[in-house]
Amino acid sequence: MEGSEVFEVGESVAIQPEGTIGTVAVEADETGYFTISVEGEEPRRVTADNLRRYEAPRELEETAVAEPPSVFEQLGKDYSTAREDRRETFPILPGRFHGNLLMRAKPVDPIKRKKKVRRIAKTGINDEVEARYAAEIIAEACDCILVRMGDGEDPMPAHLVPDSGLGDEPVRFDQRLGKVVPPLGEILTGSESPAAIVRLLFKGNLDALDAFYVEVDQWLKEASPTEGDEEDGEGTERPS
Repeated sequence: MEGSEVFEVGESVAIQPEGTIGTVAVEADETGYFTISVEGEEPRRVTADNLRRYEAPRELEETAVAEPPSVFEQLGKDYSTAREDRRETFPILPGRFHGNLLMRAKPVDPIKRKKKVRRIAKTGINDEVEARYAAEIIAEACDCILVRMGDGEDPMPAHLVPDSGLGDEPVRFDQRLGKVVPPLGEILTGSESPAAIVRLLFKGNLDALDAFYVEVDQWLKEASPTEGDEEDGEGTERPS
């Protein structure tokens, strides 16, 4: 037995040459045979030369990999997004600005919209009233004015453009929009309301203003639900 490997009782071993896995039940006797316990079989007597230490393969540690959400998971998240957190981006006058000037919209309280409709309905409906209402809703829905710096680039908030000098707050339909669109800045006096700036940006083009309003309004109807909207039977349609 001199030079033979020593195996301890309870140690796992592989019996050669077939590789059967067993456990040392009795240490080697005077003839050099170990008694090996094999599950489901009679104990075997095996010499050290025909035994190999056995180590169970280590289970690979599962690496937590963040899987992208499935389309269903993403739809679920979109459905559950709180009303106040919903946002959507709309190009402003794409035929003129080529998709480089955009408005990120936020929900508008439908109750406020209803009140506007009721108020202006009392004064009578005409093109001017409709344009004023559309401009007010667009201005109120504006969360931020975005600009696209180049083809293929994602739009970014105008106030975050390097060296823009637009301050720390998002640009909306305020006087700073005149720096984003210099020709607009040339006609702003500093006293215009947000709704008035909307109309100046559209240069009195009521068809373009109406088309933009309709697009934003459709999203607002989906993104701005409140409990009880359907109960009072009054919608938030544009006055007509």
